[in-house]
Amino acid sequence: FGINNISYNIFNFDIRKYNIIYGNLAAKWRGLFRSTFGGAIPFYGLSLLGDEEYIRGHRFDKREGNNYLITSLEVNYPIIKEWNLSLDLPLLPKSLTSARIGLYTNLFVDSGTTFDNNESLKLNSADTGWGFGLTLLILPYNAIRFEYAFNEMKKGEFILETGFSF
Repeated sequence: FGINNISYNIFNFDIRKYNIIYGNLAAKWRGLFRSTFGGAIPFYGLSLLGDEEYIRGHRFDKREGNNYLITSLEVNYPIIKEWNLSLDLPLLPKSLTSARIGLYTNLFVDSGTTFDNNESLKLNSADTGWGFGLTLLILPYNAIRFEYAFNEMKKGEFILETGFSF
């Protein structure tokens, strides 16, 4: 299959900061760097934006290289901070019919780029997106995010996903 000489490494660095700004207003920040290096790096080992990691506003824009750098900033405020929901259903344990519900609104900005090992990082070539959204927390199960993001050309896209942005 031509995979005899594959030899490479992956380095990930993910830093996050979560703060209360004032009262219930909170902010979070993330910086993510991924690098592949070594002898023969196969295409599936490259750093890819537009798949698992992406820039909101550029959800399906694919960019690949040996490295990527992503930054994100998000501010959120609770509409419903916490509501305990419990249903009394026969034959089901209470743990399956109880949840903490929350509804949060958020504003965000993301930026990121890819580059190869023989290239320098060019921040002016980064993709940037910004937008707003609602996050429905259904704890301890998951979160559902409804977001609308814009890219640099003000082209919008709707994002519906489960889980947290970061």
